[in-house]
Amino acid sequence: MLKDFTIDGPESLDLDDTIREVKRLDSGWEVVVGVTNTTKLIKIGMSSDVKARERVETRYHSRGHFSMLPPYKERLLSLLQGKKRSVLCVRVRLDEQLNLSENPKIWFDTFKNKCRLSYPDIPGIIDDPSSRGHSTIKLCADLSLSLLEKRRQAGAFVVYDTNAGWVTNEEGFLVRLARREDTIGYIIIQELMILANSAMATHCALNDIPVLYRNHTAKAHAPERNDLLESLASIGGSTPARLDTLRSKLHMVLNKATVEPVLRGHYGLNLPAYLWGTSPIRRYADMVNQRQISAWVKAKKDEVPPEYPYSTEDLVELGEHITTWKNDQKDRTRAHFKTQAKKQAEHALSSKVLFDLPGKEFDRAVKLAAAMAEPPEGFSEGCLGRLSAARVSALALYRLLIETAPGDSWAPLREATLGHLEGNPHLATSLLNVATSIQGWKEVQYV
Repeated sequence: MLKDFTIDGPESLDLDDTIREVKRLDSGWEVVVGVTNTTKLIKIGMSSDVKARERVETRYHSRGHFSMLPPYKERLLSLLQGKKRSVLCVRVRLDEQLNLSENPKIWFDTFKNKCRLSYPDIPGIIDDPSSRGHSTIKLCADLSLSLLEKRRQAGAFVVYDTNAGWVTNEEGFLVRLARREDTIGYIIIQELMILANSAMATHCALNDIPVLYRNHTAKAHAPERNDLLESLASIGGSTPARLDTLRSKLHMVLNKATVEPVLRGHYGLNLPAYLWGTSPIRRYADMVNQRQISAWVKAKKDEVPPEYPYSTEDLVELGEHITTWKNDQKDRTRAHFKTQAKKQAEHALSSKVLFDLPGKEFDRAVKLAAAMAEPPEGFSEGCLGRLSAARVSALALYRLLIETAPGDSWAPLREATLGHLEGNPHLATSLLNVATSIQGWKEVQYV
């Protein structure tokens, strides 16, 4: 059986979590996860700690990443193959129903990475019984898929479209993986790390260890959980426009997650307790929590009361700082992508190349044009050409019919859109589904 290995992106340098062991018990499972120990190398108040607090987390972009920690310390902490490292270990034992069969165990240990795997490696290992680590990776996949399904059945927001690479992250929001073949490896790591993080949160709550919990709540106007789950369950084979609409809907009904020393539960995961703890190289909240847990482990070993490095007041301040930074960062990212999309749509309108645009870019161009008092020059001709070629999505049809300004300027294009629907009545259902998602129209009843 394969032990002490990592699964991460092919180019990743900040390897901060490891699967130490996954095994079947007579009546359940045992999982041991390891997390690199930052407490010895990054001390509170030293320059690298101060900068990490300011940066909050490692930021990734198309050309690389901006590390939270200095590169040389990142290398010394990263669980690179063949290198000895100190790790915090979390052991979780589950019964046959995948419930905790005993309280989690946490300790520190010495670790050497015996095998570094990347996400694209995992499908081939699972499919080839002769490959190294096949039985272990297959076991990890089976357990992870079972954990995922248990969370889904319990009401967590779970989507994994292995064909398109769509997944829900730990906040319950839809994201798309860069490579479709990464999906099963992503599932293994996400599910086992969610398990470890929830186990650490449970351990801290049971032992009154003051930490930063990751809380997530729904807004007051959010629909029933089952309604949201039905929407998520319906995305299989959906168009990118449908997925984007659903993603926007989730953002509108779920509050932004917070980091705070108060336990409120996690709505997206449907867990009573959750924290960030498995990525201390990449997230400052994980480093803070590791320091608090380390103080408890040391005190338990020495049989003395723990002396925590952070008071409750310190944690409140840190939680507010991290939550504000995260929210500001998300707002800036969202604004950047909106600006880029608008520029692309404006270019499409001005260049009069609507007929040849990819579907998603055409949808953006239609959204931008529909907000204008009259169609831009050349826009109607481009749309008419796409209508004739049956290359207009249900989302674009909806915008042309419903969102364009009233009056004579848009009337010819609206009439052409209605004519297209008359000739293709099967599209009406898709258009109504879009209207239901965007405008909240009542669900169509079929008799």
